[in-house]
Amino acid sequence: MAGQRDAPGFSDIYLIRLLQGRAEEAVELIRHLDDSFTVLPVFPALLAWACAEGGRISEAEAVLAQAHQANFGGHRHDYLWLATLAFLSRACARLGDISTAAALYERLRPHHSAFGIGQSVWLGPVAYDLGLLATVLGRYDDADAHFAEAVEIHHRIGVRGMLAHTRLAWARMLLLRRQPGDTEQAREHLRQAQQTARELGALGNIEEDAAALLRELS
Repeated sequence: MAGQRDAPGFSDIYLIRLLQGRAEEAVELIRHLDDSFTVLPVFPALLAWACAEGGRISEAEAVLAQAHQANFGGHRHDYLWLATLAFLSRACARLGDISTAAALYERLRPHHSAFGIGQSVWLGPVAYDLGLLATVLGRYDDADAHFAEAVEIHHRIGVRGMLAHTRLAWARMLLLRRQPGDTEQAREHLRQAQQTARELGALGNIEEDAAALLRELS
């Protein structure tokens, strides 16, 4: 990185590690960035997600509570605003924080078709995060529609990594809803998520989680 101490903040390697399920590595990288860029709310939000994924529940809860109390930055809309709310949404979904999920859902809902980008890494459409939040809220039909929109966008643009993430999340929601046909549809999403992860070769976490759920359904 040519010796620049802030270079990791512009490489998004921490975000790639998170999407690969390597949360502990991401936490250490992001913690350094959070200390270095204290004026940017995106890094505390990212740290909350990484901590939630890595099982550091109390740390993630503290950041979420602070962000909620601050009204998620009020009406400040900079180029990292959607990414910040997406990271908070993913932490919230992992923690099952219903109160924060409701507030984030209302904030993000008008932007369902917008794209979130963290510096240089594609985060997917806001519809994906709305699907996660609606699942936490038990609004499964809304979640179904959001995930369907996210999958359509990923297909259209050809973003296969986030497509695998979305299919896995969609399957999990269907297995909670358990309406007629949901279990078979969930199986199909899991098979496709597993296959895509295997073909890409960099999403072992998605492949393993999909395989584990398929075994439970067999």
